[in-house]
Amino acid sequence: MSENFGEAGFWVDQWKEKLEGYLRAPARAGRFIEGRFGKSVESTLELGAGSCRDSLYLASRGYRATASDFNQQTIDYLSTRFPSSGVSFSADDSRKLPFGDGQFDVVFHNGLIVCFDDDADVSAILREQFRVAKKYAVLLVHNGENAKLRAEFARLGASDPLYRIRFYTRADVERSLQLAGVRYRRLAFHKFGGVADAFYGPRIKGIPNPLNGVAESFVNSLYPLQPWSRVERIAAVAEI
Repeated sequence: MSENFGEAGFWVDQWKEKLEGYLRAPARAGRFIEGRFGKSVESTLELGAGSCRDSLYLASRGYRATASDFNQQTIDYLSTRFPSSGVSFSADDSRKLPFGDGQFDVVFHNGLIVCFDDDADVSAILREQFRVAKKYAVLLVHNGENAKLRAEFARLGASDPLYRIRFYTRADVERSLQLAGVRYRRLAFHKFGGVADAFYGPRIKGIPNPLNGVAESFVNSLYPLQPWSRVERIAAVAEI
């Protein structure tokens, strides 16, 4: 785990270097939220939003999207850059949110709790997430059941602290929810990310990808076909 994750300055530097690439990348989590819930929900809150690309996508699709991140500088920059996006940008500590109980239909985060070693921090985030969620809480975490992914992150983490994260298995997710003491009616695990994402790129193994322009219409449907050992992230969907 990177000791720098708790420093606002670390993320300022990271986003200065990587923000444009993240904004150009497919809004995979936003598309997952839209595909999973459709018009049964209206409002969304993204915690640890970073580039906010998923909230920007959801707002463009007609959702009342709020993007929250503890990095004030990045939030200020994005709110200035996308003033007409429809996203409500908010600088917050996800462990102590300023929002009301049950304020948002869906509250989600994509790779947020993987940045925390301390179970107490993870529990605080989860309690706040479930408190402000009205219908659903969605956790997307890097898949500890994918040995190849773990090895790749270990290799990259030797020189880039951004890759020094905490991985979760499905059992780990359930344990974290139990430790947090949150309540929900149902919990379902979904496969998210992996080899199917190659269709988002202009080329696949050096060959031009003719499906690049329509990839967003079918990639989500390919995720369930992958074995858990090849899936990039676990999407845990809790019905409140």
